[in-house]
Amino acid sequence: MQVQFKPGYGLLAHNESIDGIADILKCFLREDEQLLFSFYERNIDFIHESDKDFILKRQIFTNSNWVLPWEESIPHWDDPYNAPPKLIWFYANEKQDIKKAIGIDFLFRCVTLKKGNRFEQYSNVLFQEEYYVTVDETEEYDHCIGFTEKKDDFLTKTLPILRSNISAKIDVLHS
Repeated sequence: MQVQFKPGYGLLAHNESIDGIADILKCFLREDEQLLFSFYERNIDFIHESDKDFILKRQIFTNSNWVLPWEESIPHWDDPYNAPPKLIWFYANEKQDIKKAIGIDFLFRCVTLKKGNRFEQYSNVLFQEEYYVTVDETEEYDHCIGFTEKKDDFLTKTLPILRSNISAKIDVLHS
């Protein structure tokens, strides 16, 4: 695994299975926090009934909040009112539930939120994206988990937890 920092967020490049990804996400949680995964409300009727039930039984918020650490670059507004799409935010706290949420949307986005807080009080955005190799890289990874945790907090709080709970070697690139 390899960690690099971009302006406003970090990326953890990895080749982990869903099981390993769930372990990584749990390392970002602090006391009394939970993971809230998102799913586009407009797509809920197009998924398997058991996945739909899983999401709706765990739903906490529905909103149109853009949480990723960059401007939205691909417009995907909902017709007929040209409004931003609504997201269902649902909790997944146990490892099996986290794995199920990842299985529903492998390129997920989620937030960490203290139980009982308003949505806007989330402390970290976590997301998975495909990894693209640059010309000068020697390592090859499949995916990246992005995070918006401050660099110092990641290095002093999350990285030690990751290193004690994840068997893979974790290299930190300093730029």
